[in-house]
Amino acid sequence: MQASSAGGVTTLEGTERCQDCAIMRARGMSGFDIALHHIQSEILSGHYVAGMQLPTERELAASLAVGRGAVREALRVLQAQGIVVSGTGPGNGTRIRTTPGDALGQMLRLHLALESTSVPDLTQTRLVVERAATEMAAHHASVGALKRARAIVERMEQCPTIDEFNDLDTAFHIAIVDASGNHMLTMMSTAIRQTLAIPIRSAEASLTNWDDFRDGLVAQHRAILEAVTDGDAERAAELAEGHIRHAYAQLLPDKPIAEAPTRWNPPRQRWWRYDPGPPSRTPPTTGIPMATPPRRTPWLARIRPIRVPTTAPHRVRP
Repeated sequence: MQASSAGGVTTLEGTERCQDCAIMRARGMSGFDIALHHIQSEILSGHYVAGMQLPTERELAASLAVGRGAVREALRVLQAQGIVVSGTGPGNGTRIRTTPGDALGQMLRLHLALESTSVPDLTQTRLVVERAATEMAAHHASVGALKRARAIVERMEQCPTIDEFNDLDTAFHIAIVDASGNHMLTMMSTAIRQTLAIPIRSAEASLTNWDDFRDGLVAQHRAILEAVTDGDAERAAELAEGHIRHAYAQLLPDKPIAEAPTRWNPPRQRWWRYDPGPPSRTPPTTGIPMATPPRRTPWLARIRPIRVPTTAPHRVRP
């Protein structure tokens, strides 16, 4: 299908139809599937770009030979996925979103409610994301991003209510992740943090020493911010991970998360020496002795000698 863009509005030209859509129609697939596949294909091919206004429902339905209801249903699905946004009034039709929506957060919240994921799993993922993002922020954070994070910390110190503090806590972590400059990490961190907001809020409400808990979190936030400001990436990442683990242990002690795995890398040994071989080694973490690898025999020693007879039958006598 041919399309042109005039004034930011995509219009349809000609009577050509998407070849895939014709195949789908021949297979008896519904108009909704055809319309959804067409719009997704146009986005993936680069014909529909961010901020572009889509053709009207009437134009899409006529071009794809499907009903307007099928097109409307496909647009609603894309809107729920955070791909398009619809407006009312003249000139405010359906457009491709320029900023990511909350589709990922909604999906995670539903999966958490259905118990297909858990709070420990989300927190473990949050550890990985925020540790990497904090380390990147120490290298790439701008002055404006650091000022926004510092302003949030100062507001947290004077915050009297749990709800407001929880919102500011979320805003601080998202600000640090956003300072990394990686939009995918920002989107993932925002979705995970918003999903965990309800369990965190419920756990904070049950604390008897909430004021002390708040002061401790604010001090940890300041330490993370100072490390990012100083450009100390390793220290900032360690502080961010320790902060999340500490808060989680205080709020949800009955749901422990897995510790970071530690690997023991023994020094390399030269097993091809001709001595009897090194003794058994004992890892410092497990205490279980490891078997000694067998000695290798040099390749020259593995060559079998050839016995040559002293008198050969084919030898000619002088």
